[in-house]
Amino acid sequence: MAKLNVDEQQKIAFQFQVSSIPTFILFKDGKMADRTMGAMPKQAFEKFIERNL
Repeated sequence: MAKLNVDEQQKIAFQFQVSSIPTFILFKDGKMADRTMGAMPKQAFEKFIERNL
């Protein structure tokens, strides 16, 4: 897990098309597997994680 300050790391934010905060990006084998943007309830976030395990 990593946290990115988009104001300080604009190049990385652009590279991963971060246009909303929060943005969660999951990687599998070094490649982006899934992403979601915006606040969500804990249960929805858990489902987001579980479907990518």
